[in-house]
Amino acid sequence: MVKTKRLGFKVIQGGSTECERCLEVGIDQLLETVYKIDDLPEMLRSAIVSDKNWQKRNEYSIEKTLLSPGLASQWVAALLSLGACVVFESGVEAPLSDFLQRKVNEGKLISLSIPCDQPEQVSGNSAVRFIPTDEPIVASYAVLNVKDGVVQRARIALTGASREQAKLVDAAEQMVGKAFNDALIEEVVAAVTQEVSPKDDYRGSVDYRREMAGLMTRRALELCKKGAK
Repeated sequence: MVKTKRLGFKVIQGGSTECERCLEVGIDQLLETVYKIDDLPEMLRSAIVSDKNWQKRNEYSIEKTLLSPGLASQWVAALLSLGACVVFESGVEAPLSDFLQRKVNEGKLISLSIPCDQPEQVSGNSAVRFIPTDEPIVASYAVLNVKDGVVQRARIALTGASREQAKLVDAAEQMVGKAFNDALIEEVVAAVTQEVSPKDDYRGSVDYRREMAGLMTRRALELCKKGAK
């Protein structure tokens, strides 16, 4: 692995075991700078726009959003679904999901590693809002690797459906090794509905958020299915 500088970004060939190319971005970079990177996966680009306006994108650094995911939960959820990793100054690279859950701490962060151009990768996301410009009440981001109709890898991240601002769901793991069809989608949706543990507020009750978590996941996976054809 090529070490990155704290500032700037670069595309690395063979950046990790899971991707042929990785985008390495310095932790100090602002979201607006990241938004303008040509190699940025489109789902991430749309998540950044969904999260924050131009002014906020010029205020929030990557580091700030990872330390306080609530500032840009859609961006963080999209990163989780793509399998992003954090890189420490010591050279250790760890899954972003582990970092957010406080499972790993190797000192000072220097960069964020974002997989791109993964073989047979498909993605989809869906969100429910009061109005189109409002922050999503519940959103689902799904990224799958599908080869010959069979799921090789699957990640689904949700916002608004747990006490964490953005979280991967375990239900995605049951897709691996199975044919990617409508029956599998329904199986995962049912598992997601059972797994999530939302909290209610003025924007939605627990029951509503639970139902929307399943519905948004279904829509995200249906988009993945279209892309896999």
